[in-house]
Amino acid sequence: MGERVAGKVAIITGSASGIGRSTAELLAAEGASIVLADLDGEGAERVAEGIRADGGKAIARQTDIALEADIERVIEAAVSEFGGLHVLHNNAAMTAAHEHARDADLLTMSVEFWDRSFSVNLRGAMLASKHAIPAMIAGGGGAIVNTSTNQSLA
Repeated sequence: MGERVAGKVAIITGSASGIGRSTAELLAAEGASIVLADLDGEGAERVAEGIRADGGKAIARQTDIALEADIERVIEAAVSEFGGLHVLHNNAAMTAAHEHARDADLLTMSVEFWDRSFSVNLRGAMLASKHAIPAMIAGGGGAIVNTSTNQSLA
């Protein structure tokens, strides 16, 4: 994989922990410059610090992917800091229904929880892709990876 990502720039949403963190660390180890975007800005910064400590290139941005302005700022950060954008990993999601047991049941689910879930899980990926594609085209192309989990089936 290293030859495919060396010298490339990747934005990874939901990168303060779990799959996003692991993806960021792997791509950085293979030579990609990483922009970590997560609602948990401090967690994303800790991951970025770890990547830099290992000799990689990474920046972190506190990001609510449901907010278009936040997405625009992350894309701008990738381009201004690293010179372009080649990879977008749409990984951020509102999951862990067990933490929201009341909201896991349609009969007791609040409309606010439903709306927030769709804003993060669907709208966020759409917004990130919408704003990443022009930067990718400007740089000669790129790839978008969308992650889903089995919690979407719960």
